[in-house]
Amino acid sequence: MNAAGSRSGHDDAVSQESITSIQDMLAPAVLMTGTAILAGTIQTQYASISDRIRNLSADRLGRLTDSNGDLLRRDELGVADMVRVDQIDMQLPVLTHRYRALHHAFQFVYGSMSLLVAGMILIAIDVTVPAPAVGPVAVVAVLLAAVALLAALTLPLLSVQQSVNAMAEEVERTLDFGSKSSPPSSSS
Repeated sequence: MNAAGSRSGHDDAVSQESITSIQDMLAPAVLMTGTAILAGTIQTQYASISDRIRNLSADRLGRLTDSNGDLLRRDELGVADMVRVDQIDMQLPVLTHRYRALHHAFQFVYGSMSLLVAGMILIAIDVTVPAPAVGPVAVVAVLLAAVALLAALTLPLLSVQQSVNAMAEEVERTLDFGSKSSPPSSSS
C-alpha cells in the first residue's frame, strides 16, 4: 500500500457501497441457512412422531382383532391387552397434538424462508435501482421472517414439553400396575 491507502497505485476495484450491499444481502442468507437446519430438525421429529402414531395405531388394531380378523370388544380383551390399549388411547391424542404443532412449525419455517428470499431480492433491487419504498419493505420482510422463525422455534419446544409430560404420566401408570391389588377396569 502506498501513502494514499491504495494498493500498488491502483484505486480499489470494489467500492464500499458494493461491499455494504453484499453484506446486506448475505445477512438474510446466513439466517436462511440456520432456518434450513431448523427445518431438517423439525422434519426429523415430524417423521418420528408420524411413525410412532402409525405403529401405535397398528398395535391397537392388532390387539382389538382376533385370529379370524374380527374386531373384539374391550371386555373380550385380556388384562395385559386392555392395559396396553388404554395406554395407546392416552398416547395417540398427545402424539396427534404434537404432530399438528410440528406441522405448524414446519409451515412457519418455510414461510420464514420465503420472506427471507423476498427480503434478499428487495435488498438487491434497492441497491441497484434505488427507490424510496423498497428498502423499508425489505426490512419489514426480514423482520416478518424473524417473527415466523420465532414461532417455528417455539412450537417444537411446546411439543417437547408435551412429550416430557406424557412420558412421566406413562411411567407413573406403568409403575402403578404391579402395586395395585386389582387389575384395571375394563370401562373407559
